[in-house]
Amino acid sequence: MNQFFTIHFSVKLLITVFFISTCPIAVLAQIQLNSKVVSEDNKPLLGASVVVLNPADSTLLTGTITDEKGEFAFNNLKKRDFILHVSFVGYQTKMIASSVFKNNTKPIILSSSDNKLKEVTVAKARNVVKIEENKIIFNTQTLSETRAASNAFELLDYVPGLLVQNDQVSVVGSSRVTLVINNKITNMSMSQALNFLRSAPASDVKNIEYYFVAPKRFNVHGALINVELKHGIEKGKYSGNVSGNYLRGRKNSYNGNMNFSVSKGKFDLQGIVQHEKNENLNKQKISTFITSDSKSSLKQDMDMNYDKSKQLYSLNPRFNINENSYIDLQYSFIPDKNKVDTYSDVNLNTKLNTVNTVSKNTSLGNSDYQNIALNYKVSDANFGISLTNYQDPTDQSIYILNDLSDFDLDYTTHSTQDIMELNAFANNTSSITKGKSSLEYGISYKKIENKSTYKKQLEQSRFRLTEDRANAYLSLNYQFSPKLSSVFALELEYDKLNFTDKKKQEEFDVVNDYFVFPTLDMTYVASNNHIFKYNFTSFSDYPSFWDLTPNTWSLTPYASVQGNSSLKPQKNYNSQLVYIFKGKYILVFSADLSHDWITQVPFNSEDGYSINYQTINIDKNYTTSMALVVPFSIYKPINSKFTTSISRNQQTDNSHDNYSIDKTNVNFYFSLNNSITLNKTKQIFADLNAYYASGRPQGFYDLDDSFNVDASLRMSLFSNTSLLFSCKDIFNSKTPDAKTQFVGQKNDFKFDFDTRRISLGFIYNFGEKIKMRKETSDLKPSDRFQRN
Repeated sequence: MNQFFTIHFSVKLLITVFFISTCPIAVLAQIQLNSKVVSEDNKPLLGASVVVLNPADSTLLTGTITDEKGEFAFNNLKKRDFILHVSFVGYQTKMIASSVFKNNTKPIILSSSDNKLKEVTVAKARNVVKIEENKIIFNTQTLSETRAASNAFELLDYVPGLLVQNDQVSVVGSSRVTLVINNKITNMSMSQALNFLRSAPASDVKNIEYYFVAPKRFNVHGALINVELKHGIEKGKYSGNVSGNYLRGRKNSYNGNMNFSVSKGKFDLQGIVQHEKNENLNKQKISTFITSDSKSSLKQDMDMNYDKSKQLYSLNPRFNINENSYIDLQYSFIPDKNKVDTYSDVNLNTKLNTVNTVSKNTSLGNSDYQNIALNYKVSDANFGISLTNYQDPTDQSIYILNDLSDFDLDYTTHSTQDIMELNAFANNTSSITKGKSSLEYGISYKKIENKSTYKKQLEQSRFRLTEDRANAYLSLNYQFSPKLSSVFALELEYDKLNFTDKKKQEEFDVVNDYFVFPTLDMTYVASNNHIFKYNFTSFSDYPSFWDLTPNTWSLTPYASVQGNSSLKPQKNYNSQLVYIFKGKYILVFSADLSHDWITQVPFNSEDGYSINYQTINIDKNYTTSMALVVPFSIYKPINSKFTTSISRNQQTDNSHDNYSIDKTNVNFYFSLNNSITLNKTKQIFADLNAYYASGRPQGFYDLDDSFNVDASLRMSLFSNTSLLFSCKDIFNSKTPDAKTQFVGQKNDFKFDFDTRRISLGFIYNFGEKIKMRKETSDLKPSDRFQRN
């Protein structure tokens, strides 16, 4: 099918070129355009970008830059309606319709970015890619009107460079992504934030912006995606929406959301209520062959029944002091209930005998997460403090159900996590040279205390983890020329992680060290057709508290999960070269290096007859990759996006006494996203998306090939209600099988997870449009609380 697309597209291109080259009559319908671009004080602007756009779809027709007199000219331009897009760093962008421009003999005046736009702008100029402060901005109004996207989440998949896969969002070439809504980092997890975006109508999305390198003021690392909602709610008005979704797999699941916004005088209030109920059945087969004893093997069949429910309640009141200052308070409460029943049928075959063990493992956990954050912004300075409490008591019971086993393993365990986190920050932005350079600087401090208990029959233990982390950064934004800009930042981090075993009276520092992390982000805009970006980033990742606690949780009589109190932070270094052609074709070369890479591996026991999963540090994980994004349309009602990547992955480790690792693998990824307009008048759209991922290594695991096919249909019932039908993972194929072979053990893992889902959902909007809050930064609580 891809070959057909390529041939068809090439034939259309050849026909178009031949037609243009053989039609000299068209020359008679050509015109000349010329004018001058000046500032408000009538000074010519050298290097201002002037682009001619097609008003129908905002595609680029031609472009140029102004000379030292601020003048520009287009010769032999085809006579037609157009939009003139004029921009210059530090000034408001202006878009002028052809009818306005032709009747205007005066120079084009650009206003300073500090002032409001004074001349006529054209609302029809949409989907224009802009580079601003080293971020890429996509106006998504056209996408929301012509794609089968009923909400903001689905709209993300149509933005070049963004990937939506397995209910996660990523940036091409980036392994770490943070999702931001209206420039504000929320207290929601990624899945909860995506549920919020599912309840926001696609038509309410103004822009989707992404940074390949997140600005330091956000206190996060890696890439950053910002979904910017439209302005709209008036004082004294309210707005909101209600949405619901029913999913059918092997079992039933559903979720419901309500978002609202109220504004009165200088006060406004936003709230979110979410409820999610998820039931599924996952099957797993593990075949273990003892390579040192070829006559021995272990086979485990596991059925895991999940019954999980999660709620989110969030209130966000604000007092707006003036246009540039506010006091913001946010409270979030997330109760979470989990029940997992694991039924296992295990056969152990040895030279001496055969043992069959049938068991049931029930795990019950009811966690509570509470966070309160206060944020104060005044002019370009921002101050914040937050307090988070997370409690997660878990009870586990394992029973032997048959009489054919040698095991006497009936027991119960009780474990708890009680975590307190204090987080504070302050940052500021100062202009050094107006319109040319600025300086950002800030500090943050985090104090975490985790009290953990573990009881198993008569065995009891108590652990305590304390962590102090301080950060300071300095970031210089510099505009070398209208075409070249850069951001250079330096971050100094101090981290001390202390572990105490209360029962054994043992105490030691897991980490007590300083780290220096440089960041460089450069953007070169050769023209509106050719944009180049280079960036280098470095930062730390920290293990979860469950991984750090040295407790043991049994899965079956022959399989368990073991914590590791000696885990160290993972240090990451990433370099990227990005080329953006015509604002939509993206080519990315990247290299990622991780020292002390954190990953979970299966270890066989001393007798070789059981498996123990543990998270460890591996010396080095090195990946080089190339990715390409190609949006295209071979037929007007169908819009497509093809993404492909090839990567080479190498993992090495010589730090452990009883084994070493040296693995290299090359893998491929392909995806094709298609949006089909079935009836634009009646607002009926369809999606058909697919991807294929070749086998790849992941620590000790070698993952097999996997692929996925999704389909969806969206229709508008009324002006304020949308209905969506979808089928996810139609062939139940996106979970890859895995293999391991090391330390005298060979494992085959066969997974049959409940990922095929048929769903029916709706969104109902009420009140006025959602108001957009202009945030600058916020606190983000730790993502290390919840168990993986």
